[in-house]
Amino acid sequence: MSDTAQNGKGSKRRPTNADKYNENYDRIFCQKGNQPTIEEREEMSHLDYSSDVAWRPACGGTERPFEWGGKEYLYMYNHETGEHSYYNATDDVFEPNVEFN
Repeated sequence: MSDTAQNGKGSKRRPTNADKYNENYDRIFCQKGNQPTIEEREEMSHLDYSSDVAWRPACGGTERPFEWGGKEYLYMYNHETGEHSYYNATDDVFEPNVEFN
């Protein structure tokens, strides 16, 4: 039998040129000026509101956002008019006649 069959085929590392590998790696993957910029998203809280805004989260401010159909909604109450509506936070619109089935 062959000596390589007993010791595991392919277990020995191939001879490589480490300097050439590192140079090509930097050339391919570390091009200056092409680094992607990572923007941090500002975390929004739909429960923060100022005193001049009539719409507030319903149930005395305890209503929490929920997702439906890939969009985020919040059940809101207008303390000036007494009406309720769903706020679509994804599209930034109020949807008074939406049904969630």
